[in-house]
Amino acid sequence: MLTWMFCAACRAGIIAPRIMPRHKRHTDHTDEVDNDGFKKTMSFLLLKNLHVFFVASSYALFFLRGIWSLNGSAIMRQRWVRIVPHFVDTLLLISALALAYTIGQYPFVDAWLTAKIAGLLLYVGLGFIALRAGMHKSIRIICWLAAQAAFAYIVLVAMSHAPIPWQHLRDTRPTRALPCPMRVCVRRTLPFAARSMRAGAALPLAAMGAPACRAGRLAA
Repeated sequence: MLTWMFCAACRAGIIAPRIMPRHKRHTDHTDEVDNDGFKKTMSFLLLKNLHVFFVASSYALFFLRGIWSLNGSAIMRQRWVRIVPHFVDTLLLISALALAYTIGQYPFVDAWLTAKIAGLLLYVGLGFIALRAGMHKSIRIICWLAAQAAFAYIVLVAMSHAPIPWQHLRDTRPTRALPCPMRVCVRRTLPFAARSMRAGAALPLAAMGAPACRAGRLAA
């Protein structure tokens, strides 16, 4: 009954059915897909930038604490030195887990993430020995320097996505860069523009030379 009344109203022009064209529906679906991709890209970039920021903050705090601890500075006994690094490391771990979930790669599944976790455990162990006050100073200095090397290895693995980053960097050969679209456009446009300029410059000269030729023929 309701369907019959709706059809009758549509025929009488009382109700205009709003039917979206097919191309419009396809365009809206494409826009939704593009918006979803844009949101995912923005969330990935946000997580990546946060992760890099926490990595830099954690390393800076470890570097400073190592110098203060090896020099016997009184700053190491302040309260914020014992709280802030652990807070930053917790945020670093959360951002790392969120980033791994976003890119769909996990430790013990992907080789480079497994190597990164191993390097991180080595970095934490060496840092613990370097900041421990009861150890001999020479051992602490060696562990502190070794922790810097472990951190550099972690960064290289994260940048190359390879468990042996130096081999990956050595095997990569420089490839020929693709031509820039603007450069190709300019390269293809310049000869045409030059021919057009020569043709445009020849027209006034021809127009000026025609009366002179006529005058020369008349004089002859």
